[in-house]
Amino acid sequence: MRWTVAICALLGLAAMQDTAPRIHKQGEIELYDAHAADLDQDREFITVCVDCEDPIVQPTESFKSSDFWFQAGKRRYFHPQHGARFSRKISSEVSYSDCTKAAYQRRAIRVDNLSADAHICLRTSEGRYASLQVKPYIPGSGRLSIVYTTWEKDQKTGAVPPSN
Repeated sequence: MRWTVAICALLGLAAMQDTAPRIHKQGEIELYDAHAADLDQDREFITVCVDCEDPIVQPTESFKSSDFWFQAGKRRYFHPQHGARFSRKISSEVSYSDCTKAAYQRRAIRVDNLSADAHICLRTSEGRYASLQVKPYIPGSGRLSIVYTTWEKDQKTGAVPPSN
């Protein structure tokens, strides 16, 4: 009888470990005005800079996988794209569980008025959950840094549960 209980306990523990979210990608990305980010692949994309001395063009095929682009200026925004969505809930720290329970919208989210420890949840263009922390913006630099964690999709189904 004791062996049966011990084995069941071990199997229950193994099942709990299998459902724990694994990190897909994490890191820091620096964005400038009109740059885009792909948190599934840990990439930043540079868009066309028409007014630049040396115009920069990024191939459109790679840009199609980006999750959002950054709009700098007096007010700064992240604009979701290619199916990605932001949660309107902003808190000092978020977990995988918080992001799976959040409500998501396709609208842009303003980031210039966030506190230094604010975190935002994102559903990526590939259906993963991610947490973003926007680092303080340095005026005059045109640069905004984000620290992020993107979690793997559900192990059993290969998909992320549906959201709003």
